[in-house]
Amino acid sequence: PLVAAVISAGLDIKAGSDAFAVLMRGHWLAMAAGVAIVAPLIVSFPSVSPFQLADTWRSFWLGLELVAMLATAALVAYVIFLSDIGLPLTSLAAPVLVWAALRFGMIGVAGAVLAISAFGEFATRLGLGPFWLLAPDAPIARLHIYLLLWALSDYAMAVGYFGRSKFSSELERLHQKTEVDNAVMEAVYSASFNLAAIGKMEVDLVTHRFLRANDYFCRMLGYTEAELQHLTVFDVTHPHDRLRSGALIAELSEGRCGAFDIEKRYICKDGSIIWGRTSAAIYRDPETGRPLRALCVSEDVTARRQTEDVLRRQNTQLGELTAAIDLAPVMMRTLEGRITHWSHGLEMVYGYKAEEAIGQLWTDLLQTEMRQSIECIMKTVMTQGSWRGEMVHHHKTGERIEVTSLWMLYRDAQTGLPTSIIEANSDISELQRARAQIELDNQELERRVAARTQALTDLALELKAEIRRREETQVALLQAQKLEALGQLTGGVAHDFNNVLAGISGAFRILARRINDPEQLDYISHGQRSVDRAANLVRQLLNFSRKQELMPRMIDTRALLEDVRVL
Repeated sequence: PLVAAVISAGLDIKAGSDAFAVLMRGHWLAMAAGVAIVAPLIVSFPSVSPFQLADTWRSFWLGLELVAMLATAALVAYVIFLSDIGLPLTSLAAPVLVWAALRFGMIGVAGAVLAISAFGEFATRLGLGPFWLLAPDAPIARLHIYLLLWALSDYAMAVGYFGRSKFSSELERLHQKTEVDNAVMEAVYSASFNLAAIGKMEVDLVTHRFLRANDYFCRMLGYTEAELQHLTVFDVTHPHDRLRSGALIAELSEGRCGAFDIEKRYICKDGSIIWGRTSAAIYRDPETGRPLRALCVSEDVTARRQTEDVLRRQNTQLGELTAAIDLAPVMMRTLEGRITHWSHGLEMVYGYKAEEAIGQLWTDLLQTEMRQSIECIMKTVMTQGSWRGEMVHHHKTGERIEVTSLWMLYRDAQTGLPTSIIEANSDISELQRARAQIELDNQELERRVAARTQALTDLALELKAEIRRREETQVALLQAQKLEALGQLTGGVAHDFNNVLAGISGAFRILARRINDPEQLDYISHGQRSVDRAANLVRQLLNFSRKQELMPRMIDTRALLEDVRVL
């Protein structure tokens, strides 16, 4: 309505200053005054709940003060518009409106202006009040201008005062809320810092000393927080990691990076070494942007590093084992006999490349000759899980190859059902040829051993005969030595014995001359002959001892016996 009134009044003023234009200008003023007075009430009251009003007034006395202000406004309006004093009394509205603006804000101003405008409109339309005395031709328009000016200025006062108060109150409230929030955040940060299930610490960027450390980090290194506050980051860092850690901290301090992540070794209080994964970020002054400290998070990853080392070694060993297995003559095939894997070792044995073998039936590819039926072998594999035996395959060139084969049943890890056969073949052709050669060599060796045994037997017989001859010779030599010793003995005593025999022989001759008795002479004759035989025997012994040639001769044994018969 106000916009429509403004447009109509503008057109009428442009058209001319007639009675209709004057009427339209008055209509515009009325609409403007109505909007300025009524609109704040319409806007303010619906947005204020009884609880907010009670909170705004704060007490029953504030409500009574509002009633008193409205009553005073009505009384002032009565004095201004229903008395005959005239225009100077119109300024009495100022104190009431200031009271309303400073104490009750927009709502108070709207109520006071409404009370004054109601009395003013009523009195002016009845032909009463100062505006009839000032401008009898247009009292209503003058009234509206008066009300409009007071309402707008009072609203501005209320908005300025309460807006500033509200701003100050809001600023104070925000300040208090910020302090509370900061305290809460500090409490939450401290709780999360100390109770975190990971190591946390704050480090001075200048001295590199620990400012704070939570329980997890203290337990991780074995220090107390007080002990850590006397140490630097480099005091607990392994010497091999200090240079890299220092370079990252320098980059963080100089702003070349906003954060970093590093895995390094820590030295615990007891001297042991652990691995930790540390992430660090910089904390700056919110106002100046100057770096204050580094916020660090560290996690003990010793177990993970050890596991990684074990896995790395196992992977290396697995790689070496896989490479070694690939050199073994191993194939994998389906239960139907289709080759699915062909190792490099089989390429060297049979001459077929993997791309030539995979997908082929192994019996057709290798032209297999088996001592048992394949059905019997497969039955053994399915029931016992493996089979070992010998068979004949053929090389790519057609050469016959004898192999010893090991079949193993492979089952699916999830279902447990048999899916394929792993076959490992070893070329034993050379072994078989070696066996045959060894058999021939054994036969030749046996023949040579038999011949040598016979030769040794003959040699043993000859040796035995020679030993016997040597024994006989030794016996003869011994006898000869005895005889030689006897000859030497005889040669030594023969002369002495001859002397004895000479004395006996001389005695017999003397007796023979002196005795005449024939019987005694006979005895003497026999004794003389015995002496002669003894002398002859001594002479023979001397000849034997002197190794002179003996002269054997015939003797008459009867005559010898006759000679000794008398004795």
